[in-house]
Amino acid sequence: MEVRRLDRLLDEITGANPPELAYPILLSLDTFEGALSTERLEESLTALTRSSAHPMVRALAAWRLAALHSNLGQVESAREELRSLGMLERWHIIGPFPNEGMAGYDTAYLPEERIDVGETVDGTFPELRWRSFESRGRGGYVRLSSVVAPTNNSVSYLATVLESDRQQDAVLWLTIDGAFKVWVAGQLAGEQREDQGGAIDREGFKVSLTAGPNLVLIKVANETGYAGVYARLTHTDLSPFPMPHGNTAPSLEVALPVVGEDHHVQAPLDSLEVLVDAMDPTAPGYASAKAWLAYGFHRVRPGEANRPWEGLVLEALAVAPSDVDIVTIANEVLEEDWRRRETVEAALLVAPDDPWLLSLRLEQLLNDSSYSRATEITTILETLRGAEPDSVVVALKSIRREGLDGLKESALNEIIALAEKNPKVLDVTDDLYWRAKKAGRTDLATKAVEQLVEIRGDIETNREDLCDLLLQRGDDEEALAVLDEGLLHRPDGFALAIRRAEVLGSLGRLDEARQAFEQIIAETPTAASLYEQYGDWLLRHDDTPAALEMFRTSLRFEAQNESLRRLVRYLDPSAESFESPYVISEVDALPSSTSTTDDYAILLEQTITLVHPNGLSSVFTQTVYEVLSDEGASALKHIPIYYTPNEEVLEIALVRVLKPDGSVRQAYERDEYSVADESIRMYYDYRQVQLTIPDLDVGDRLELQHRKSQVSQSNYFDNYFGDLWFVQDTVPKNYTRYVLLTPKGWEMFFHVQEQGPSTEIEKALVGDHMVYTIERFEVPKIESEPMMPGFSEVADHVIVSTFSSWSQVGKWYWNLVKDQWLVDKEMKEVVKKLVAGVDSRRERVSIIHNYVLKNTRYVALEFGVHGYKPYRTTVCFRRKFGDCKDKASLTKVMLEEAGIPADIVLARTRRNGKISQDPPTLSIFDHAISYVPEFDLFLDGTAEFSGTSELPAMDQGIDVLIVKAQGEIESRTTPIFPPESNSIDNRYKLTLSATGEAKMHGKGVITGEFAPSYRQRYESVEKRHDAFEDELSREYHGAAITALEFFELDDLEKPVSFEFDADIASLTESSGEQLVFYPHGHKADLADRLAPSAKRKQDLMLPFMFHFDNRFEYTLPTGYSIDSTLEDVHLESEFGDMSIQFETSGQTLTVQSALTLAQSQIPADSYAAFQAFVLQVDRILNTPIALSRVK
Repeated sequence: MEVRRLDRLLDEITGANPPELAYPILLSLDTFEGALSTERLEESLTALTRSSAHPMVRALAAWRLAALHSNLGQVESAREELRSLGMLERWHIIGPFPNEGMAGYDTAYLPEERIDVGETVDGTFPELRWRSFESRGRGGYVRLSSVVAPTNNSVSYLATVLESDRQQDAVLWLTIDGAFKVWVAGQLAGEQREDQGGAIDREGFKVSLTAGPNLVLIKVANETGYAGVYARLTHTDLSPFPMPHGNTAPSLEVALPVVGEDHHVQAPLDSLEVLVDAMDPTAPGYASAKAWLAYGFHRVRPGEANRPWEGLVLEALAVAPSDVDIVTIANEVLEEDWRRRETVEAALLVAPDDPWLLSLRLEQLLNDSSYSRATEITTILETLRGAEPDSVVVALKSIRREGLDGLKESALNEIIALAEKNPKVLDVTDDLYWRAKKAGRTDLATKAVEQLVEIRGDIETNREDLCDLLLQRGDDEEALAVLDEGLLHRPDGFALAIRRAEVLGSLGRLDEARQAFEQIIAETPTAASLYEQYGDWLLRHDDTPAALEMFRTSLRFEAQNESLRRLVRYLDPSAESFESPYVISEVDALPSSTSTTDDYAILLEQTITLVHPNGLSSVFTQTVYEVLSDEGASALKHIPIYYTPNEEVLEIALVRVLKPDGSVRQAYERDEYSVADESIRMYYDYRQVQLTIPDLDVGDRLELQHRKSQVSQSNYFDNYFGDLWFVQDTVPKNYTRYVLLTPKGWEMFFHVQEQGPSTEIEKALVGDHMVYTIERFEVPKIESEPMMPGFSEVADHVIVSTFSSWSQVGKWYWNLVKDQWLVDKEMKEVVKKLVAGVDSRRERVSIIHNYVLKNTRYVALEFGVHGYKPYRTTVCFRRKFGDCKDKASLTKVMLEEAGIPADIVLARTRRNGKISQDPPTLSIFDHAISYVPEFDLFLDGTAEFSGTSELPAMDQGIDVLIVKAQGEIESRTTPIFPPESNSIDNRYKLTLSATGEAKMHGKGVITGEFAPSYRQRYESVEKRHDAFEDELSREYHGAAITALEFFELDDLEKPVSFEFDADIASLTESSGEQLVFYPHGHKADLADRLAPSAKRKQDLMLPFMFHFDNRFEYTLPTGYSIDSTLEDVHLESEFGDMSIQFETSGQTLTVQSALTLAQSQIPADSYAAFQAFVLQVDRILNTPIALSRVK
């Protein structure tokens, strides 16, 4: 089966029309590498190199053939083949240089001004040196991490010289993991700002070579840890340029000209894309060409954020859903499992007996972790075994099925038999090795892994495994030979080199082992992990002083390695930890609290923060509580501490209770919980550690010390550090201190927000750190009150940041999120359909906003960097859920697809309170919304029931940062909507009876902040009647709805309106011979809801301003008249106004009332006046009307 497919694809390659179509087909041949013998693969590739295929196809075949020869141990032959293809293999490399937020891409570091391979250059670390590198193996790949460390968030430079015998044009082909710029002979030949990687020959640039030496300089700017380069030279006719190149000259000047003409050369896939776009969709081969183009993009341009291959292959499937090639491609390139399953299942409905399709389906079933379709698996296997008895692929799947069924011995026997028939098939030998190893068949495993090494000599793990097996049976020299041979294949293979050094040590050849480790370190002298591994080895060989030296050197390059720091502290107890000079040990001598009203107090609280050079930090906290009451003992029994397991290490250093009699108790329990909140669909990788202290009494002192260290491999925020430290809490503090240790030379920016005397920031240089200290004595508590401002508005606090301007924040955030804003074909089609025929641009905004609200649920997956970085908009669009920044991003890109520019906005909601904008820091933001400049309109994608003119109250009157294109920023304060924007307008007609009942007909119109709650409450048609009846019964006892209709409740752009009829069981009350009722429906309780406290210390924060307008038309019972004095009312205040007008006509009484609340924040010193205002409103509204019988 696999042989037939290979032969067919080879025929398609040699006969491809257009010729460029052969390129992606050839790329697919590596899927056969594991299922065919090396001889068969070599034969096929050799034939292609000699065919009349496209020159780039022949070059790709020759490159793959060279890799095959290298794997088979023919290393020098492979190198000659690569040179004949024009692969550039000898370089000088220097790095890393800073690349915070990709800022290094546009920063011209010293290598762009001059190159002297003998001089040292300051970069991320001081005194970097140019290092020579030769890519012997891996198809000419230059793995930058072999020379530069770290490669994440860094810039590296590669330089080499091409010797040309004359002036001539050529094409430089590059595939680079990372964004890059390339200069040839002093001219900028090309650049790529996106990190895309992929197969060789991804980007081509036309270059002009001068006679003599030509300097090639490549700059690679990388965000992730993986970085490397393929470079190849061809003639302009695309034939290889087999020109050996020399080493970098000792000193050359690099010119930096302004970018001129586009030097890009069309790669085969670029040409194929143009040709496919021009094809007639009804032409034969159209769907197949689309699918192969999709496969090519997937392989050659895997980093393309908009994933063009998915749209292409879906188009191909729509034309030919059962085509084996198209289905195979879809099964590889489609991201979602369900789509891949549906594609194969649909194809099998058309061609149920096709072996290749059955094989694809079988693979899907075997990969199903539930392994729930055993019957279908059996049926497919029986069919395939009957149809394809010689297929290695089918045999391996059958053996795998036996293993899953628990028939391990049977599976092992079958793979042994299969390996005897197919001794040079990679997948067969690999399967044999792992099954033999698990079964404890050491001799069989050794033979199998020896065969694996012979087939694929470049796979490091195979050689390491073989080395271990050989050492087990005492073949020491042979084990070393296996590693030495591996280093010929992979001279940049650190794992093999380190294993070799360790083997030398285990054999007692310690001096050789040390030399080996030191040689490895010399190759990449800034790689922290190498020093740590050498230190581990030295420690195992009882050289603790040398091990400590290596560990401390490692920490210079990776300061956030907290586990290594703990090891250093253990090995050298005299070594002082960063917090040691500041810890206060005599806590029993601290003065007691003078508070007589609190349940407990804080005698000492200090935070000591060590910032590492990459912006990550370690934070030590020491807190001493004093128990002042039984309630305080109960409150302090459980202490929560929060941390992120994958990014932080939490160490509880000390928990102790100091009793008044001088005794000390250190018993405590530790529990850990997730803080995910399913009720509001918030999911974090955040954890709560709860410390339970069982024995606390009045008069005790509880001391806690803990250290929380960030241990990520890199800083999500580049080298940024920021902090927000609250001086005050809701309990009093005797003494509090904040100590910040930063690398010397760093510039830090502070803002101290305080109500009392100004606090000094002490600054001192201590060793390699600048130390900032802020301390306060006798810190009063913050009185917590309902509806108070956010904590940052009332509590003293300190803001710390490395950012000096908001433009830095904007550019950083832009670089973080810009690649997440994608629009794929499916989204384009949806937007096109949504706005079809809609000319009004304002209406388009409403349509897009409403689509996002109704088609994406709020679900927050705040894991890792995604606490700040949105998921790709295409992912949010397909998943149909996301958090605030996901939904804001989706709104932005869909609006822009509809032709309306939009921006993302970072916000701090009202509940957290206003805060200083200086210095700039990421710590202050807790929300994201979007902004439409054309209409000065802020939109909240999480406000599920709010239209475009109904910005939620939590988003009103807040400071926001609008992030525009290229990171330009604008600081704004969002509008606060006036009272009339939030209105309730009711019109009621009530017919009263002498027995207390009433008939009621009502209409209402609801706008602004009131409308979303109505839409949500009455969204369900089935529950609407009961919900409305319950709500009305709160105002009118015993209300029973007899008719109800809501109008356009689903239209978020229109006010909520409704009309109803109801029977009221009891509207009036008998009072002697009178009937009494409240003309406004129920007793008002504004004071209880808005101003319940007798007095306040904090401002009163009301949800929003509003306006009520109610009209009641009462038909009095026959024989009754009004027996109360009706006087119109008009009440005015700084807080709002109220009016009531009465009108009588026969048996009809009309009451018209209006109430406006004109402030949403009441200053504490105005609270008494505000309370008096609402109490007066309540008294007026709660004045009853009496009816008496007409005599």
